[in-house]
Amino acid sequence: MSSITVTQLKYLKAVAESGGFLKAAERINVSQPALTRQIQALEAECQTRLLRRTTRGVLVTEEGQALLDAAQAVFDSLHYAQNVAKSFARKTLRVRSVSTPKLAEYVRLCRDKLERLEIDVSIATYDQVLASLSVGECDVGFLTMPEQEAGFHAIEICRYPFCAYVPPDHIWAQRKVISISELTGQQIIVSPRSRRSRQVFDDYLQDFGVQVGARLELGSTETIWNLAQEGMGIGVLSCTGAATVESLVRLDFSENITIPLHLVALPKEKRSRITNAAVAIGERYLQPNQVSQVVGNRTNFP
Repeated sequence: MSSITVTQLKYLKAVAESGGFLKAAERINVSQPALTRQIQALEAECQTRLLRRTTRGVLVTEEGQALLDAAQAVFDSLHYAQNVAKSFARKTLRVRSVSTPKLAEYVRLCRDKLERLEIDVSIATYDQVLASLSVGECDVGFLTMPEQEAGFHAIEICRYPFCAYVPPDHIWAQRKVISISELTGQQIIVSPRSRRSRQVFDDYLQDFGVQVGARLELGSTETIWNLAQEGMGIGVLSCTGAATVESLVRLDFSENITIPLHLVALPKEKRSRITNAAVAIGERYLQPNQVSQVVGNRTNFP
């Protein structure tokens, strides 16, 4: 076997996804004969049929699917290389973040320390931020990283405490602190299971052996507060914003129940100069109790 080209793999992927040669050729803007020749050459190289024509269109054979699965890493690397190439001419720092007050502080620092650099900021969910980082669609992200997540450089910026919220007429309203064990059997109002903060809090419940009652799952912080005000349950949130909420009593937990916030980027060998400078700012000015080496006070991007 001599060689398989990236072009051949891209053509195979196009036919598999389009379900036919004509649609695939139109999609990738090549002539159908040229596409057919490349597929034939690839099948000759592999010494097997990769595609099969049926009355329902062109289907991928078992061998063809195995080759596409193996080639996915090639497509991912190519996509990443294209993003790196684009970054050479780019003078924009792309920041994706879950909702956190630290984002505004970080943007101010970057504007002060990185001259002649535009900053593109967007708020997204945990999954969206992680996906953008994985494929190079953003340079740095703010989120809570799982301990088992590999392939990233994560800096813990701070930790936010979890708090409980009850109405003024609640039996706990005269208190300032409760134990997480007191949630046993209580109806709680929390964010959806898909949220990273919810996953972290559920882990705490399991660690402390707490069995709560019913869970009301809501995606909006304001709605959680509203239902807590109506006495529909005990609101539980990570306290990243206002310390107090009108018509609600905030209760801290006596246990150390917190959620970390990380500044995340790809490993150093995969980062652009812009990203390295942005990570250095986070390490020096945001990371608690640690100082990283930064050359000079400003980085100039001409």
